[in-house]
Amino acid sequence: MNAIVDALKTFCQLSGPIVNVYKTKMMELKAVQPRHYVSFAYKRELIQVVQRFKYLGIDVPRQIGELYTMGPRIQAGWNSYYMYEN
Repeated sequence: MNAIVDALKTFCQLSGPIVNVYKTKMMELKAVQPRHYVSFAYKRELIQVVQRFKYLGIDVPRQIGELYTMGPRIQAGWNSYYMYEN
């Protein structure tokens, strides 16, 4: 992860984007048991380690499964459709 953060810092320095650390989250996806990170930082600002987060309105859990993440969105779409029909 440190190599990835270093690459991100270099990219931002060369091309100009700014990382909003308060909106940045860290989540390990492939581990059977999530590791407990003491701390993880970008430019001395701590990054929150989470078990799930929202991305473009979609809940993304650590254990990703298509039906688990998309199911609620599909159901919400059908509910809106039925409300429109009525």
